[in-house]
Amino acid sequence: MGNRLTLMMPLNLRGLCRCDLADSAPDRDNPQQIKDTRGNMTVFRLILFALLALLSIYTAIVVMNHGFNFLPTAFDDLFAMTWQKQFNIDFMTFLVLSAIWTAWRHQFSPAGLGLGVLAFFGGMIFLAIYLLIVSFQVKGDVRALLLGKARALESSGKP
Repeated sequence: MGNRLTLMMPLNLRGLCRCDLADSAPDRDNPQQIKDTRGNMTVFRLILFALLALLSIYTAIVVMNHGFNFLPTAFDDLFAMTWQKQFNIDFMTFLVLSAIWTAWRHQFSPAGLGLGVLAFFGGMIFLAIYLLIVSFQVKGDVRALLLGKARALESSGKP
């Protein structure tokens, strides 16, 4: 049995909900766990595909109407102290986090740094494609998807 992490999460104003999060890697000796993990990964992949399709269509329409020049719009008067600019800065921090995670997952190798730059400028379109590809490469292993293959092997204690 793997390590368990228990989280206490607020549930309305009435109480707390206990949620146990088991290790993300399925027990390879238990076919039911592997089946359940594949089902969850299928849902995850479908959501990624839907997000990718929605954002790609929307982006294509915006490019047709306004061209590719998005940087002035994104960074123009960044410190205007309006809700729109607050949203832009908040979104940019997600892009930074995505870029750092992508580079970290590849152990800050040159390829990882390049992918990090793509993550920052490519946003969700990049991240959805990246996660779809990697989810198939790691055969649905969530631990390897999040940590990278080397760290996933290290954390599982397998040689």
